[in-house]
Amino acid sequence: MLIMAEISGWWLLGIAIGGGIAGAVGTAAIYLTRRFFAARREVLANNWEVLDRDEDLLSWVADRSGLLVLQLRRITERHNVHEDGSTSFTSSAHDYDLVRAKETALHEYRDQERQLFRDVRRIAESEDWRHDYWRSHGLQELPTPTAPQRVQKMLDLWRTDVTKSGTGVVTPSDPTRESFEQAYQRLKDADFGFGPGGNPNA
Repeated sequence: MLIMAEISGWWLLGIAIGGGIAGAVGTAAIYLTRRFFAARREVLANNWEVLDRDEDLLSWVADRSGLLVLQLRRITERHNVHEDGSTSFTSSAHDYDLVRAKETALHEYRDQERQLFRDVRRIAESEDWRHDYWRSHGLQELPTPTAPQRVQKMLDLWRTDVTKSGTGVVTPSDPTRESFEQAYQRLKDADFGFGPGGNPNA
């Protein structure tokens, strides 16, 4: 009887363990199924997020263009440049301020564009095989931003040479197209009043 009781105890323990495992497996299956179908909604949300960020860049460029125009007008008014090109201040200072305003706008755009592509990369990296499944079964692939190409005609206006005060042509440096090496060389060749190459020890 004692032996039978011991066997029955182990049998009941096995049933309990087996039931627990089965319950855990069932719970895991439900969780994974929900995650699988949730990925479909995440795909749609990710697509909309990319499209929204793309639209944000378009709006930013349009808004920044309006601000740039206002800044250029204020610079000209501040330097008191007349219709005939004469000025109450040095023309070089006026040219420099106009160029600097354009360069600042281009610099800000470069940072905006970088952030757009970083956000898109972050979204893409957040997806896994579940999202790939839904994209390969009827849902759109992750959109590619189009704003960087569409805004180029506006940026070309920002890049135009400055000739307002009649002292020749001054071309703004363009950080959207300039590599680090090119920026370094430009700085190295600049004349800061210290001698060749801007070297105070020259």
